Amino acid sequence: MPNIIAFDLNKTLIKENSWYDLNLAMGITAEEDEFLYRLGPEGEGILTYAEWINILARLMKARGQASRKNIEDIILKFTYLEGAKETVKAMKDRGLVVGLITGALSPIADKVAHELAMDFVYCNSRMEFGEGDMLQDIHLQGEDFTVKADAVNTLRKKYPDAREIYYVADGDTDEVIFKVTKGIMVTANQRLHENWKQQALEGGEEFSSHRAAKVAWKVIDDINKITELV
Repeated sequence: MPNIIAFDLNKTLIKENSWYDLNLAMGITAEEDEFLYRLGPEGEGILTYAEWINILARLMKARGQASRKNIEDIILKFTYLEGAKETVKAMKDRGLVVGLITGALSPIADKVAHELAMDFVYCNSRMEFGEGDMLQDIHLQGEDFTVKADAVNTLRKKYPDAREIYYVADGDTDEVIFKVTKGIMVTANQRLHENWKQQALEGGEEFSSHRAAKVAWKVIDDINKITELV
């Protein structure tokens, strides 16, 4: 049975941080985004992941811009990171089972999985649209940390003879899944959209990506190096 390799999406296969880009486009200010990020599980953990996303969805709806068209116009204009498509193809050519495990928004996950002919996609965030094709809700399967690990358990049951499961990600909300896979954290070519976060990191603050780096199997600076590891 072939090995399995799963990829995260934001800042791993695509350049964009789709949540941040969408938040700003929907009228959430950069200051509000920072405040909620710091309270959420990637920061202080005062808000659960579900509470964090629920607040974002409510703000998007309240500010009147959250139509399906507006949302898809923002999040589906993404750019693949250099080497991302080639790496996925190389894994498929080697006979690995290849897919997505991501907390990114479902329209992007579905599009990427289709474009790259992936074998599976597990997406934590599903968008529901209601009257007038306006955003009704963002449904989560659960907390992003545990949902990703649960997806690995599902894969083990589906492919019981697979020897290894690799997971490739940028580190955000990934420490739990890195503990149950051969986690590969890719740090290069990740454009930080949030200026405040760049300043915080330079000032010595730590977020969930630091915790993930401590438990990753490998930390690399170029997605193309995956072909040397797997």
